[in-house]
Amino acid sequence: MAKEYIIGLDGGGTKSDCVLLDTDGRFVDQLKWGTTSHEFLPGGMAELACELKKMFTTLFERNGIEPRQIRRAVFGMAGVDTKYQKQKIAGMIALNGLKNFRVCNDGYLGIKAGTVSGVGITIINGTGCSFTGIGESGEMMQVGGQAVVMDDIGGGYIIGRNIVRLVHRDLILNGKSTMLSEMLMKKVGAASSDDLMDELVQKVGENTIQIKHLAPMMFEAAHQGDEVAKGYLAKMGRQIAEYVAAIVRKLALVHRDVIEVVLIGSAFLKAADKTHIESLEAETERRFGHGKIIFRPLTVRPVCGAALWALSDIGRDTANKEFREQVISGIETHITN
Repeated sequence: MAKEYIIGLDGGGTKSDCVLLDTDGRFVDQLKWGTTSHEFLPGGMAELACELKKMFTTLFERNGIEPRQIRRAVFGMAGVDTKYQKQKIAGMIALNGLKNFRVCNDGYLGIKAGTVSGVGITIINGTGCSFTGIGESGEMMQVGGQAVVMDDIGGGYIIGRNIVRLVHRDLILNGKSTMLSEMLMKKVGAASSDDLMDELVQKVGENTIQIKHLAPMMFEAAHQGDEVAKGYLAKMGRQIAEYVAAIVRKLALVHRDVIEVVLIGSAFLKAADKTHIESLEAETERRFGHGKIIFRPLTVRPVCGAALWALSDIGRDTANKEFREQVISGIETHITN
């Protein structure tokens, strides 16, 4: 009988990690790939189909295996936000000969990687902001991540847009003064407030400035004590708490002793100011009581969650500490940035 394997994929908007393990959780191979999100590929879904075919061909050929040897695979991918997207991408994967697999948003991987139980909530706050939850019976829920049709609560793009809005209120509408104005003028290279919007629109159009790259200014201004920036981040934290509460309610998690929330993304892990996190913690404590919600920054690669999930699906005990550490260590040792 041919040897069997599992595949785990963390398909991001910028880069992707794909791992191949045997069914005993031992590391076999890994691929560093570009984006596997149709939202970030110029050719959309059609280009994604081509990228997936190239990725699978590379993985299979260099390991001398066939698709029928993949016992289980989990593909966590940015841009899988709707049933249509999930079904469309699942169809692409099936065309490559894989039969037993799961396709989901990449946010779910954080729950499997960051919690032993595999039950809880993930908040991703990077370029965009999305929320995922997995209940005790395996039921799944996702909200956010659809900035194309609605504003995300956080995320670099929305924060950057709001910096421009707050500066416009300060300089043009005689609103509350904020150091964000001076910071934005310096970033854009505008000589005066009258020139700011013209310069900004031109440079955004030329792609020499991206709105999402303005976001760190909000955290830096808050770190320096700017009241407008701190007020924005505090409000953002309270709004994020509303989404956490919605998932707790929908997935009936409230009876658990603790509810684990895994934090992913630069706005959580690299921010110069933590006002939004403090606000989030205070609001969830107000709603659920002290110690009910436990926030855990993700300390391993999300692809570890994909591999553990695939292994769990075939009956391996991923709650076993020694086995879990073996799987994670094997992946972390071999993958480099």
